[in-house]
Amino acid sequence: MHSFEHPHIEQDNSEDRFTEYSKFIENNYSKNELANQHIIETALDGFEVLERRNKNNELIGLLTYTIGSDNKKQNYCALGVIVIEEDGRGDGLSDELFAEIKSIANAAHCTHISAKAETSSGKSFLERIGFEETTDPVNHQEYYRFDLE
Repeated sequence: MHSFEHPHIEQDNSEDRFTEYSKFIENNYSKNELANQHIIETALDGFEVLERRNKNNELIGLLTYTIGSDNKKQNYCALGVIVIEEDGRGDGLSDELFAEIKSIANAAHCTHISAKAETSSGKSFLERIGFEETTDPVNHQEYYRFDLE
């Protein structure tokens, strides 16, 4: 497990931070599945960023998300991307980020967390942590859902 000096939600929307996040996503997104270039290009559009840095303040992982409400006025949390630097994969950082996003979603009174998986590693991760694949009854698109208590 990583030990972090400053785990926190980063809400600094400065151009430098945006550039850092963009480069991190481009450099660390699943290399064997870059056919979905639009994911890299739009990963930060309208999303908040939950980040992790090492003791040298270098970015080592991030998760993007947004809180919304559905047509029944129920809050939900939508995940954008989870990206971990290659050297840190398999060390539990994704699990740690997901635990924090669950806390954020619960605090926002969300009923569930939704996600789409565009990579095989994304699908494996979502299924491993308890997401279930389902179909949206309105737009008939498949997505992953994690119900909150």
